[in-house]
Amino acid sequence: MVDTVTREQPRQAKQLTVIAGTGTRARRRQGLSKGATRAITIASAVAVPIVIWLLVIRLFDVSSGLLPSPDVLAQALWDNFSALMLNTYPTVVETGVGYALAVVIGIPLGWVLARPGIISGTINTMVLTAQIIPKVALAPLLIVWFGFGYTPRITLVFLVTFFPIVVNAASGFRSVPTAVRDLGQVLGMGPWTRLRELEGPSALPSIFAGLKIASTFALIGAIVSEFISAASGLGFIIFQTQQSLNTPLLFAAVVVISVFGLVFYGLVALFERVAIPWHVSQRKT
Repeated sequence: MVDTVTREQPRQAKQLTVIAGTGTRARRRQGLSKGATRAITIASAVAVPIVIWLLVIRLFDVSSGLLPSPDVLAQALWDNFSALMLNTYPTVVETGVGYALAVVIGIPLGWVLARPGIISGTINTMVLTAQIIPKVALAPLLIVWFGFGYTPRITLVFLVTFFPIVVNAASGFRSVPTAVRDLGQVLGMGPWTRLRELEGPSALPSIFAGLKIASTFALIGAIVSEFISAASGLGFIIFQTQQSLNTPLLFAAVVVISVFGLVFYGLVALFERVAIPWHVSQRKT
């Protein structure tokens, strides 16, 4: 009997090893599959528009003055790379500073709006009323108030990005579960401790949703402001090339803007993954 048990133990150990090895290989295959799927998705997102682009040019015999081919666009990027990078700096400054101001002011204001009371109701009404005003229509007025320079452009970026940040922050703080609030009271936490330890983390998913939306609006606000009041920036290049019918350079500026927009959005999304991995990991993406 003892010999039988002794002989069975190595066999069971081998079976467990085989099962563990199979699970490890399955996880590796799953990881590779996800990586391959993501690579194919990115490649398709780049290749399909280029193929459609080439087909439109070939089938309809479109001139480069209306729609430059990829090689003409690449040449324009190469020839004007230093000028494009030089004019990217003002756009980055306007986008970053205006966005940062909206974050610093918008999130605390969202917390205030989530509190019940007359003051929060009054501020909420004021914010909603201000949002109805078309921000682009304010650009000439901002020039009258602040003159030419960075100030009116940063202000326009701030105005464009402020509302989605405030609204999503307020929604996040309002949606904190009652059980979480009660837990803070049971533990005897003060208001700021509850905000830091319980309410803030619970509201972060909604806050980051607003931050990602605002990141796309920020770049739009910067480009529009440069159409009107700038002597530099990527928006200024687009305005100038439209006037001179330099379509390849116009498209080159659009490409640089698109890359900057993707990088900016990606940084916000990366910060979200670092700040709330417990939420992002549950997404099926």
